[in-house]
Amino acid sequence: MFGPSRPQAVVVGAGPAGLTAAHELARRGVTVRLVDSAEAPAIAGHTVAVHPRTLETFAQMGVVEELLASGRTSGALTLQAGTRFPVRLEADYSSLPTSYPYTLVAAQHDVEAVLRLALARLGVPIEWDTRPARIEQDHDRVLLRLHHRGHTQVVETSWLIRCDDPTPTVREHPAGERTIPTGSPVDGDLPPGTLAWTAVRGLTVTMLPDPADALPGNKQAPPERRLTSSARREAYTPAPAHHITQAAPGTVAPLQQGRLFAVGAAAQPHTPHSGPGSIDAGVQGAHNLAWKLAQVVHGHAAPTLLDTYQHERRPTGRPIPTRLRTMKSLLARIALAAALHTARLLRPLRTVLQRTLLSDLSGLGIRYPSSPLTTHDTHHYICAIGPFVAAGTLPAPHTRPRPGERLTNAPVHHPHTPAHHALHQQLRDPRWTLLLAAGGLNTGDTPENVALNAALQYSPWLSVRTLTTTHTSGPHPLHDPHHHHHHALGLTPGNWLLIRPDSYIAARGAHLTRHTLQQALAPLKPTTPLPGQAPHEPRPTREPNRKKH
Repeated sequence: MFGPSRPQAVVVGAGPAGLTAAHELARRGVTVRLVDSAEAPAIAGHTVAVHPRTLETFAQMGVVEELLASGRTSGALTLQAGTRFPVRLEADYSSLPTSYPYTLVAAQHDVEAVLRLALARLGVPIEWDTRPARIEQDHDRVLLRLHHRGHTQVVETSWLIRCDDPTPTVREHPAGERTIPTGSPVDGDLPPGTLAWTAVRGLTVTMLPDPADALPGNKQAPPERRLTSSARREAYTPAPAHHITQAAPGTVAPLQQGRLFAVGAAAQPHTPHSGPGSIDAGVQGAHNLAWKLAQVVHGHAAPTLLDTYQHERRPTGRPIPTRLRTMKSLLARIALAAALHTARLLRPLRTVLQRTLLSDLSGLGIRYPSSPLTTHDTHHYICAIGPFVAAGTLPAPHTRPRPGERLTNAPVHHPHTPAHHALHQQLRDPRWTLLLAAGGLNTGDTPENVALNAALQYSPWLSVRTLTTTHTSGPHPLHDPHHHHHHALGLTPGNWLLIRPDSYIAARGAHLTRHTLQQALAPLKPTTPLPGQAPHEPRPTREPNRKKH
């Protein structure tokens, strides 16, 4: 049965990206419809690897515990170049700045089942066997025809998010990659529980340790049998019961066309391991778009906020896994083998390569330093204050997380520190967070008064917390009695952080004043300015009069 004909947003595709987008929109009070052309949820499917940054995203959504129970964790990976130059590079996740220093390996249908259950708790049904047949848009709406078992409904909505498989209507620019899962176990001596890449005849064979029920029972197509045979002959370290994927050319679509957005499979072809087209890219892209779209829908930011989705999520470079998958020449593979062999012999080089590889793979290296939402430090920090000097706990300047980086890039992951639970619970708040270190110089507007005013003005989309070692007059104290989080975040009294809903730092400063906060919030063009702030007129979105897709 069809749902309401005037939702605020429609999401097409009930895979991991579509479920994430619908969940995060609904969690923020946006009326959303989620449709999928499949007749029912998949009951089997290929294995996927969910890397640390995506696990952090799922933690913010409140579903990570259920997801971890659905698969197995892998704390290491193996990178190998060919068989004539059999070289391994082992890398583990233990040193990564995250609460999830591992990869979750699970069946995709199990991941989707957890997300469907979370979405059901928010009261959003999935409309199966429903597909869009015609899409039109103008300056203030999207019209689409939905087909469901012989019936058609015309739906009007403000925004459309496509998370389904690419079709000729959304694919325009040839680029990127896709993978073909073979679902074939292979034999070998790879240590159990590790992910592995192996270069085979210009392709990269990716092997994932399978959960017990993850391998599909369908027979393989002939090309997949050939790939499996090639992998058995040439791969140096295939492992028992591993899932193999083949890299091949694919396409990438524009991420935004007016009021239409492409996320996940609709933007970049899916791969089950990592890289630009993976479940990680889809989930993180959906999360990035959803909180911005919700803020615009509720009138808490100008529509120009949505421009930052494409700015931030369009890949600007090729991470190591992508470069490996495109190494076709024998010379390139020999060079890779030589580099790995050298790295094995030289510990400093091996350490650098491991960190670079893990940064690419895990997603923890994603930064937004050039985003319009990032306001870089413009003040000198006041360091010689109070108990921090006496205790010898002042952080080195380069250790504090900078604007454009994840807040969780700081060492705030030890579960036994007093502020740990409160801080990570705060990151589940769907709003922005203004985190103020209590104290500071009391000249002009006190930081506490500025924070209190911000909490009153922007409470629908801004949560204000005061990091404190004792009782404080600031809003909503977050207690850090031993200065651990002050130290980890590089905060001394009066310092502050403005944290986005995806846990990235938008701005930080040495002393919170009305002026510095206005500067940090200026890219949003908030509709309710702080006292004394001139309101901004949101400029209209740049859209054509009419488009057909």
